[in-house]
Amino acid sequence: MAKGKKKKLWIGILVAVVIVIVAAVFVVSEGQRQSEQEAAKKPIELELVYAYRNAQWNSAIEKTVEDFNQAYPDIHIDYTIHYENKVYENILNTLIARDEMGDIVQLKTPEAYVSAGILGTISKETIAEIGVTSAYGMNGYVYGVGAVNDTNGIIYNKAIFEKYDIPIPVTYQEFLDICSELRRLGITPVGVGGSDLWHMEYWVNHFFRSDILYLNNEWLYQCSKGEVSWMDEEVTSMLTHLQQLFSDGRVDRNWLSTPDGSLAYMMSEGEVAMIYNISSVCEEILRLNPDMELGWFYVPDEYGLIHVGENRDTFWSVTKECQEEEEKYQAAMTFLKFFYSEENYANVRDSITGFPTVREYADYEMNEIQAEITQAFEENTSHVTGYIGDENCPQGFESQMLAVIQDMLSGKKDISQAQAEIQALWEKCLAEEVDRS
Repeated sequence: MAKGKKKKLWIGILVAVVIVIVAAVFVVSEGQRQSEQEAAKKPIELELVYAYRNAQWNSAIEKTVEDFNQAYPDIHIDYTIHYENKVYENILNTLIARDEMGDIVQLKTPEAYVSAGILGTISKETIAEIGVTSAYGMNGYVYGVGAVNDTNGIIYNKAIFEKYDIPIPVTYQEFLDICSELRRLGITPVGVGGSDLWHMEYWVNHFFRSDILYLNNEWLYQCSKGEVSWMDEEVTSMLTHLQQLFSDGRVDRNWLSTPDGSLAYMMSEGEVAMIYNISSVCEEILRLNPDMELGWFYVPDEYGLIHVGENRDTFWSVTKECQEEEEKYQAAMTFLKFFYSEENYANVRDSITGFPTVREYADYEMNEIQAEITQAFEENTSHVTGYIGDENCPQGFESQMLAVIQDMLSGKKDISQAQAEIQALWEKCLAEEVDRS
């Protein structure tokens, strides 16, 4: 082959190779560009963890997430609801152990999680924009914002009370007498969702507040210092009142196997005359039976005094892990602003019979039972916010104590045995808390 022809052949081959290389580079570059575009289009993923309070709260959260995901296509929130019969804090401890706490989390008491280094802070700009009246702060930082406040009391069937001319009780003995009269009439006086351990805290905390905390709101703190004890006389009084309620057929005979979620249905069907629950359950009952007339009263103590339980135990927090990723953190702040926005918060507020935690939305048109609860809440000035399970209790104590009380009320232990076991649990949980620190 002539030199000129060879040279042309090599040049042709070289050009072909260059074209192939350029094409390959273009394909790779185009692939990278498409991958980058796809990555840019992929929404920021957040995990929201919350506790089942009742069907209305669950619906409100689900609708909030659905509306948020539509309004912010660059952010996607998945949610995990926990409605097992366990105390919510026990579930959270399991999630922490599995490193599955999520990004935005509902908490009752943020303090323990702050101390454990699990929570991030809520930005000052977010706090200023949402304007909440209830928040949890430590060392100048805010770690939780109140979602909603509520109260506990007796929800009763007005038709039954009016038919049999039953008055609202003035003392605790009168309340017991009303229960006995209803039982005589063949009506189950009080429904109790005792199969859900967390439901048991409603009645337990009522008596804890009425018999102990209203006289000494530092009782739990003093107990941690050994200045008071679960063996003391005031605890005996509290457990005695509980035992009186659960005796002589005053509560549903199947209370130990009844879930909290069944109580709204039982009320709507007239199967029980009363339930002791959080105020937001009223909306669930009325959705099941819109024609039902509900009433509300606080259970008085033996001297006729009312001690209103004011529940400030529903906070939104973000995890420290979320805060460490700037994009996720800003997305979480965007969700909080959306939750407290006027339109969305109105949906949450109207779904439950609770009290708004946003100043701007405090005044709104209420239905009959909402107005009755609000009036009773505001008229009775003795409010107690502490409870078994708050920041003064060691982790793990609440659930174990409630289990002991279940045993006592079902006849497996007497009061003195229950007190001794509760004191031993308190000391054990305190020691475990010291070991963890």
